[in-house]
Amino acid sequence: MSGSQRAKRAAAPVDDEPIDKALSDCGGCGQQHCSTFGFTPFENRALDLTRLIFDMHRSGDKNPWFAAMDLAESTEGPFEGPHLVARVTALVRALLTERDRPYDYMSPGCMHLSSDEADLMRVVRLARTGPFGEFRVAAQALTGRDHVCRMLATAMSLAQPAAARKAASERGGGEDDPQPPRLLH
Repeated sequence: MSGSQRAKRAAAPVDDEPIDKALSDCGGCGQQHCSTFGFTPFENRALDLTRLIFDMHRSGDKNPWFAAMDLAESTEGPFEGPHLVARVTALVRALLTERDRPYDYMSPGCMHLSSDEADLMRVVRLARTGPFGEFRVAAQALTGRDHVCRMLATAMSLAQPAAARKAASERGGGEDDPQPPRLLH
């Protein structure tokens, strides 16, 4: 269930359905399963963190922030984890600034992906792997604007440390994912 769908359901819960179930159940949502996208461990963490940051932004609750910090520190370590959360937060803020329409996201822990999340993850992937022209076009499509400087800069900032770890792994200088993956979805 997307963020805007949760807000609508919270405003008018169904009489027969407890509010907790209405907010957390996405069964039958019609969205694609995350496994169909073939995300890397880094992309999975970025998706989880993005959802938590959006949840914190929309709700004003501090708990998603602490969950994001815990997740990042458990996978990236106590030094890189907070930096990863900061880069994801910068990406979310860029998206909120440059996007000309609402952004729908699934709840943290959901195994499905909204079309907006799929577009964002495409931008993140292209920041790491794709040709710049394709990366820019994907960012423009996500935001609905021609000028996406902030989105490009924050996506590249998010992708750069992961790309450096991958290069080090390929040279034999470290592992791409040194700690066991911990995912919410």
